[in-house]
Amino acid sequence: KGAAAMSESKWAVAQKNFEKAVEVYPQYAQAWCDLGEALHSQSQSKAAQAAWAKAIEADPKYLKSYLQAARLALQERRTQDALEMTDRALVQKPIEFPGIYFFNAVAHFNLKQMDAAEKSVREAIEHDGTHEIPRAESLLGSVLTVKGDWKGAVEHFNKYLEYEPKAADSAEVKQQIAALERRMAGAH
Repeated sequence: KGAAAMSESKWAVAQKNFEKAVEVYPQYAQAWCDLGEALHSQSQSKAAQAAWAKAIEADPKYLKSYLQAARLALQERRTQDALEMTDRALVQKPIEFPGIYFFNAVAHFNLKQMDAAEKSVREAIEHDGTHEIPRAESLLGSVLTVKGDWKGAVEHFNKYLEYEPKAADSAEVKQQIAALERRMAGAH
């Protein structure tokens, strides 16, 4: 019932159903995770974070909980928390969840740890065969810009625009590409 309510964006109804589920079965990680999503959708971030923590405690191998918790931590600018959460998940080689690699890369990038950011974002791209996370290409472009690989940066910014042509930041990315191309032309 909770999943059906979620699919219709009836968050309060979903919340009540998931609360019943975890009351009956406290080790039900998926219900905890979905409860977190229902709470987050109702702007109850602290409660959502607590539900995701319960999901991880109930089943440390249920990776969607880490993904949701890391996303929230990054939204709230708790970069270190996001890094720790994704590091815990990465131990399990979550190839079916490229978003975990992406959020790990974002956290490393925000902490100015470019080698680690590059490694994680490349993993995200490798495991994202359907390009569900086009921002990974943009992030890799940013990492390579910082590392001085302007040609590589341009390549990945262009891939981002190819996968996400109507991106909200497309004008900004095009300006970055133009600036990098001017730098490369000036370097020759």
